[in-house]
Amino acid sequence: MINIKEIAEAVALEFRIPDIRIRKRSVENVNARMTYSYILRQLGYSYKEIGRSLGKDHSTVIHYVRRIKWYAQADAPLKKKFDRLCSTFIEGVLQEEDEEDGSNYIKREAEIIQNDLKNQINALKSEIKSLNLELSSVKGRQQFNEQDMERFENIFKVVKQRTRHGDEYKVFQKLNSMYNVI
Repeated sequence: MINIKEIAEAVALEFRIPDIRIRKRSVENVNARMTYSYILRQLGYSYKEIGRSLGKDHSTVIHYVRRIKWYAQADAPLKKKFDRLCSTFIEGVLQEEDEEDGSNYIKREAEIIQNDLKNQINALKSEIKSLNLELSSVKGRQQFNEQDMERFENIFKVVKQRTRHGDEYKVFQKLNSMYNVI
């Protein structure tokens, strides 16, 4: 099996950069890191392992893996390099494993799908919790408003019945001064 160091060297060579772990933001460096991340992910490495090898966070690696195909479609030179590296490492390794035992490929794909589903489930659980908190808050405010309406309903009716149109501000001033005294 091909090790991570060999893949890193091949990707760096293809993109003509000295090392894949260099922290530059140039297009070539970022494209190389994205391609490298995608290849390793397809070979069954976890986001954390890939991130460690790059000196990046796992969330950055997730972004790389999700976006590289889209970027490659928009950039013909990147697509050439990406396709060449993928065919070298992913297809070559998978063909070797298929010759040895075809179930490894299926297991790896199932694990990748399972991990992605777990991540999606955790994200949805978190979203449900925040929505439940928001719902509880809204219910509490609604209950408070209903109680207030019951308490002040009679006062509101009297003010509405006895206030002539256009005198609302005068009534407001009187109520305000009355409550300032209390």
